[in-house]
Amino acid sequence: MASGVEICDDVKDMIAKMKVVKSGDDQNDRVRLAIFSIRDCKEIIVAKMFNQKDVGDSPVFSIITDEMKEDPCFYALYDCNFQTKDNVDKDDLIFITWTSDAASIKNKMIYASSKENLKGCMKGVKHHMQLNDHSDWSRQALAEKIQDKSTWRVAKIEKVDI
Repeated sequence: MASGVEICDDVKDMIAKMKVVKSGDDQNDRVRLAIFSIRDCKEIIVAKMFNQKDVGDSPVFSIITDEMKEDPCFYALYDCNFQTKDNVDKDDLIFITWTSDAASIKNKMIYASSKENLKGCMKGVKHHMQLNDHSDWSRQALAEKIQDKSTWRVAKIEKVDI
C-alpha cells in the first residue's frame, strides 16, 4: 500500500553518505545515526543527524532509546559498531522503524505505508528492525538481528558486552 509520501532528496543523500564510508574520511565526521520523520503527511525528511563527534563516547544505542521516548514514530538509519566473539570489529547499517503502540492510528498507518518506499532507497542495508514497544529495543535483540548464526556471534555492541 503506497502512502503518496515523497522522500526528500536530503534523505536519499544521507542514506548514500552513510552507505559509503571512505577510509581516508575523518571518523569524527562519520554519520552514526540519522532520524527520519514524515512532515505534514507529505514527505520524509531528515529530522536529526548525529556524527561521531556529536555522540563522543555516548552510545548511539542510548540516543535511539532517548529518541523513542520523545517521538512516537520515526525511521532511523543506525551505523552500528559491534564486535564478534572472535574479537573482530564490524560495522553494519540497521534500518529501524519505530511506531510506538501509543502512537495515533493515523501516524502508525502513514509510517507503515511509507516504509517500503523508504526501504527502496536503502539497497545494501542488510538489517531492518520493526519496533513497537520499548521492550523490543535491547542490545540482545539487536545482536540477534545482526549476527550470522552459522558463522559468528555478536559479543559487544558499542563496547558493551551482550
